[in-house]
Amino acid sequence: MKRLLIIVIVIAGLVAYVLLRGGSDSPSSNARIYEAEGPIPYSLAIPDGWYAHPQDVSVIFTMDEVLDRPQQTEGYALGESFIVIVHDFVPGDTITTYEDWLDLYGFTESNPLYVSSENVVVNGLPMLRVVSGAAGAGGNTLTYVYFADIQRIVTLYHYPYVQGSEATQAFESAVRTFSVEERQQ
Repeated sequence: MKRLLIIVIVIAGLVAYVLLRGGSDSPSSNARIYEAEGPIPYSLAIPDGWYAHPQDVSVIFTMDEVLDRPQQTEGYALGESFIVIVHDFVPGDTITTYEDWLDLYGFTESNPLYVSSENVVVNGLPMLRVVSGAAGAGGNTLTYVYFADIQRIVTLYHYPYVQGSEATQAFESAVRTFSVEERQQ
C-alpha cells in the first residue's frame, strides 16, 4: 500500500510539472531546432511537419519539404507559412524612431488594415504582437515584432492567421521557443 501511494504521488508530481511547464508548448527532446547566424543569432523549434527554407535575411517555414516559389512572389502565395526576417533599422529622413518603422510596416492604428496589437513577453523578450489584414489577399496576418538592438528588428510573421487553426497553433508554438543568443560586447 505504501508503494502504491508513493507511485501515485510521483505520477501526480510529474503531471503537475508538465502542466506548469506548459505541456506540449515545450519542444520535445527530439525537436528540430532552427539556428540562424548573422547579426542577430536566434533559434526556434521547428514544428513537426514543417520545413525551414533559408533566404537572404529571412527564413520561410512551410509544410512543403521543397519550396517551389517563383522570385518576386508575395508571401501570401505560399499559403500556410511563417517567415522570420531580420530587418536593418537605419534612421533616415522619414524613419527616425521605432514608431516610424512600425508605422511604415503597417503595425500601427494609422494602417487601415490594422486590427489589434498588444505588448507581450516571449522567453523573456519584450515583443509587440500585431494582427492585421493581409494587403491584397483575404484573411489576417499575425506578426511578432522584436526590437533586437538599436540597429535591428526581428519579425516573426504568419499568414493566414486563423485563431485555433493547426497552422496558427504551430506558428505560436514556434514563437514560444524563439530565443536570441546573447552576444559578447
